[in-house]
Amino acid sequence: MAVQRLKLANPQPLVELKHNPYQVKFMEAVALRSCANGHRWDHPYDGVTVAMTCPTCHTKGQRGFKRFLLRAGRRGGKTRIGAVASIRETSVPLTTGWCCAPTYTELEDFVLPAFFKQIPQAWLDHPQTDWSESEYTLILPNRAITQFRSLEDPERGRGPGLNWLWIDEICKITLKHWETIRPTLTENRGILIGTTTPKGEDWVHESFYVLAEEGRPGYWACHYTTLDNPIIDAEEVAEARESMSELMFRQEYLADIVTFTGAIYGEHVPHCEIDGTDDEMRHYFPEWPQLDLSRPGVAGIDPGTDHPFAGVQLVHSPRGLVVIGEYEERNRPYQLHAAEIQRIRRGFTGTRAGIDRSQAQAQIELSLYGLVTHDAENDVVAGINRVTSWMLASRHGTGQFPSGLVLPKRYCPKLIKRLKSYRWAEHDKRDGSTSTRELVYKKHDDLPDALRYALMLYPERPKGDPVHGKSRDLAGMPDHTRLEMERMRRIEAAEKKLIEESRTMDLPDAWPAIDGDDAALLGLYPGF
Repeated sequence: MAVQRLKLANPQPLVELKHNPYQVKFMEAVALRSCANGHRWDHPYDGVTVAMTCPTCHTKGQRGFKRFLLRAGRRGGKTRIGAVASIRETSVPLTTGWCCAPTYTELEDFVLPAFFKQIPQAWLDHPQTDWSESEYTLILPNRAITQFRSLEDPERGRGPGLNWLWIDEICKITLKHWETIRPTLTENRGILIGTTTPKGEDWVHESFYVLAEEGRPGYWACHYTTLDNPIIDAEEVAEARESMSELMFRQEYLADIVTFTGAIYGEHVPHCEIDGTDDEMRHYFPEWPQLDLSRPGVAGIDPGTDHPFAGVQLVHSPRGLVVIGEYEERNRPYQLHAAEIQRIRRGFTGTRAGIDRSQAQAQIELSLYGLVTHDAENDVVAGINRVTSWMLASRHGTGQFPSGLVLPKRYCPKLIKRLKSYRWAEHDKRDGSTSTRELVYKKHDDLPDALRYALMLYPERPKGDPVHGKSRDLAGMPDHTRLEMERMRRIEAAEKKLIEESRTMDLPDAWPAIDGDDAALLGLYPGF
C-alpha cells in the first residue's frame, strides 16, 4: 500500500458527516432491501459487514433501487457522500465496484482523496488488505474489490461484471460512455450511483432524473442546493450570487436545470413566466376566466406523425401576448388532433392558425375536420428571432408582470419546459463533416416550433420592445441581410393586411362551450 494513501485515511470507524436530510435519504435509499415475501428493511451496517438477508423470514433480499442520481450545487458535499456510499458497498463480501471520474485529473484531485479520507484506517491497516498504486485497485480482507478509473476514453468503461458503480460528475461524460459501461452491471444486477452538478436537460436528466420523478421502479433521484450543506457559510453564497451571472449561479449553487451550450431561449424564458393564477390572468384580461372573443389572437401548429403533434393558442392583451393553451400528443388521428386544438383555442376559432407552409397534406387533413390553417414562414432563424424579440420585450418591460410574451405556468407548463431546453444542434456531424447551416436540436422541439409558427403569423411588434424609432435604414447592410429583411417586411405587410380584413368578417354572436371530452369535441364539427 502506498504511504500517501494511508495518510489520507480516516482513523474513525467511518467518517461522520454533518446532518444533511437529502444525503440521509440518499443513504437510506441505497441501503433499502426487500424480499420476495414483501418485507422491506434497511440493511444493518456494523462497520464491517452488510446483512443481505431478510431479518424477518431470512430469505435473500433485493435492492429497492438500482439507479441513483444525487444532483447538488457546488460544494454541496456530493462527492463526499458518493464516497461514503461506495465505502459502504465495499463492506459487502466478494463484491466488485468502480469509483469513476470523467478525467484522470478529477479522479486524482477529488474521487481518490474523498474515498481514502473516509475509509476506516483499520480497514487499510489489516494485513490482508492490498492496495495497488499502479492498478488503482483496493482489495479488502472480505475480498471486496474496489477499482478507480477515469473515463476520458469511453472504452475504459469495459470491464468485468460489477456489483456497484459510482460516477462522480456524471453529467460530464457522454451517453456513449454510459452505453459502454452499462453492460458491466447486467449479470450482477449492479447499481449505479451518479453524483453531479447539473448540466441542463442532458442525457443524465432524461435517463435518470425524469424517470425517478415519474416513479419508474428502480430509479431514485434528488437535488439540493449548496446552502443545504450544513458547513457552507450563507454569506459566501450571497456574495457569489452578486458576482455571478444568474444562469451560472442557478446551475452551480442551486443545482437548477439550465441550458448554456447552444441555448436559444433559456435565459429569456424566466422573464416571461407567471404562475397563471386568476388574479394574475385578470391583469391581462379583466373578464377572466371568460374571454372577450373579439380580442386578437393567433394559434400555432406543428403537425407530427413520427413525433408529437403540437399546438399553442395565444391571445393579445394591451399588456402582453398571453399563451392560454397548449397541446402535445403523438400517435393520434388528425380527427382528435383537430378537436384538441379547437379545445385549447377556447372559442378563438375566428383567429388564424399558423402551420409550416410545407405541410400541405397536414393542412388538407385538418381542414376535413373543421380546422383551417394558414401558411406560416418556416425559416427557422427568422422565426427564432421573432420569438426572441417577444421574449426580450418581457425582459425589458417594467413592473411586476411581463409586457411581451407571457407564459402562464398553469396553462403552458410543457411549452415552458421545452423552451428552456431548446438549443442549437452541434455543427459537427457524425461522419466528421461540418454543417454550414444553423440547425436546432431535433428533440422536444414541437411546442417551440408551434409557438414560432404562431408568431410568424402575427405581425405586430411587441410592447416594450427595446428597439424604438423608425424602421432601420437597410442601405448599408450586406446584400443577403438587406434582401432577407425586405422579404420579411413584405410578408409582415401582407399578414397585417389579412388581419385587418379578417376583423371585418361577420362572426357568430357566440361560440359553443367546449368541455374537452372527446365525444363532445367530435360532435362540435360537421364530418367528425
